[in-house]
Amino acid sequence: SALKELVSKVGINASAWQLPYRNLDSKTGMLVICQPTESLSELDTSQILEWVKKGNDSVYLDHFSYKMTRRLPTGIDIQIKDGEEVVDKTVLVDRDKKIPEFYKVPALMISAERRIIGGKPILSDKSGTLLSVIDHGKGRILLGTTPNLCSNRRLDTQADWANFQFMINWLRTARGEVFFDEKCHGFSSATNVFHYLLRGPAGLIFWQLLLILAVAVLSSRQRFGAMRHIVITRKI
Repeated sequence: SALKELVSKVGINASAWQLPYRNLDSKTGMLVICQPTESLSELDTSQILEWVKKGNDSVYLDHFSYKMTRRLPTGIDIQIKDGEEVVDKTVLVDRDKKIPEFYKVPALMISAERRIIGGKPILSDKSGTLLSVIDHGKGRILLGTTPNLCSNRRLDTQADWANFQFMINWLRTARGEVFFDEKCHGFSSATNVFHYLLRGPAGLIFWQLLLILAVAVLSSRQRFGAMRHIVITRKI
């Protein structure tokens, strides 16, 4: 939330994303995913990757602790390995790579447990790659094993502000709007499909059929006419 507020203050067009990922087809820009509460499903992963492939971008930061959390890296032929656990470690930026997104960023404050194999490494320590860029179709993905790169607590320490500068530099490269993914954290503004259908012509037909069924059920439980006593005599 701190990063989103900073982004809005520097003039980057950003909003929260709470819709199904299939709705991304009508959008252009960059999707920011940070440590999903639940692992992305195979369908979610394929929809996001197809969107990126068409010329959009994504930022995906996670611990990648389990196999289920690695569906997106696996989908772009990236492997995740265990590495040295570091907590709030200063990692210097490699100036020889001349990466424009590191403008005014001398170093990043990093906490991580795993490393990346593949892509174009842009930040590494002795244990492996922490941040890597992967070209996917016409788009690209910034993949990192540092989900707390821009956590709210880092605003308290000036030494950590370079993390926010780096991310803002990166978000400025978006070819459209920046979407902060909240669907991956359980928030959704999608309309229930049954509620949507019941509001249209299909709903009118459904309610009519339900009314006919109710009348039929009630009718089957009612007597027609006055009660009569029938005498049955035995014939010899």
